[in-house]
Amino acid sequence: MELLEGDRNRQIGFMTSVQHLIRSYGFDGLDLAYQFPKNKPRKVHSEIGTLWKKFKKVFTGNFIVDPKSDEHKEQFTTIVRDLRNILHADGYQLMLTVLPNVNSSWYFDVPAIAGFVDYVNLAAFDFLTPERNPEEADYTAPLYELQEDNRLPHYNADFQINYWLQHQFPASKIILGMATYGRAWRLSSDSGLTGTPVVPKTEGPAPAGLQSQMPGLLSWPEICAKLPNDVNRYLKGADAPLNRIGDPTKRYGVYAYRPANSDGEHGIWISYDDAESAANKASYVHSKNLGGLSLFDLSYDDFRGLCTGDKYPLLRAAKYRL
Repeated sequence: MELLEGDRNRQIGFMTSVQHLIRSYGFDGLDLAYQFPKNKPRKVHSEIGTLWKKFKKVFTGNFIVDPKSDEHKEQFTTIVRDLRNILHADGYQLMLTVLPNVNSSWYFDVPAIAGFVDYVNLAAFDFLTPERNPEEADYTAPLYELQEDNRLPHYNADFQINYWLQHQFPASKIILGMATYGRAWRLSSDSGLTGTPVVPKTEGPAPAGLQSQMPGLLSWPEICAKLPNDVNRYLKGADAPLNRIGDPTKRYGVYAYRPANSDGEHGIWISYDDAESAANKASYVHSKNLGGLSLFDLSYDDFRGLCTGDKYPLLRAAKYRL
């Protein structure tokens, strides 16, 4: 929060450096993705634990991530306004990206910001991740709310979009953000055999892929290579193909999994968007008259065409539907 709470000279220095950088490299503008504190991750509770949590909440209230959030909201609005005045004077655009698990009601004065930015990019994914939620696996980027299993109502794209629309932000300025990677959990022998989310007793992130090099994160071509194909059809163990479960409702996304064996090994569960669900999200954008859809990011799409021979399948699927 140093920029927000810093003196005016520091803020002016930041804005001047942004202006110089855009001019030097011939960019079109700035995408401001401020690193606000994130929501507290959902915890796994037993039935008794859930009842105790509700009882305790009566006396302690909601968990406070940032006690100065109202002040930070005002400070951020001022910086966005000043950036807009500097950039628009030179014909540059200003875009705002709301990062995953950042509470919009805490940090964004939506009606005020509407007049200062050209677009807002709502990153509607990573609601759950193996790092934040190591003990349970679930859809990481559902389009709509899943009401069963005590899920939180804001863990979906539709909630995030509607919040901004209900606070007088123009639909034409809203961009829906979608991930081109999947989140992968390691399954234990106690996670069950069905793969149906919410999957219990998971053991944090699955091993990193060769491309991503990040535990619990796999690019789309890495995921695609694990789905049933001619190469892995007869393989066993850690190389055995995953079971793919589609989404006929077009509401939640797809997932793939391999149960752990009797020794508790080789279990994996992945939530991700494929070309079909990318097209579904593009249709949602069209139905809401939004400004568009963005991908985080192109390097995790299949830019070489390794899976089906088609390059950038997620980008293409979204583009054709839009």
